[in-house]
Amino acid sequence: MSESFVSEADDSFFEKTVVHLNPSYRLLDIRNAVLDKISVYDILGQLQKAVVILTNREEHVIDLSQLSKGTYFIVLEKDNKEARRKIIIN
Repeated sequence: MSESFVSEADDSFFEKTVVHLNPSYRLLDIRNAVLDKISVYDILGQLQKAVVILTNREEHVIDLSQLSKGTYFIVLEKDNKEARRKIIIN
């Protein structure tokens, strides 16, 4: 399987949030979350992509096709709270 996701133990604010990576198109699908910002970091902690959200939508699709194969961390931010998810791009 070419995807995985991991939740932080203390991110109850985002407990209903679903993060799914479509490996064929490298699209990151995030559902059930009204967010302020989505950031993507590589395994070394370097910011690879940041998206500021200006709407109150609960569904977001982020194009990650420009990223190389590897492990990345997605940081979801809302009202000074954040949750992290791990994805693997194969």
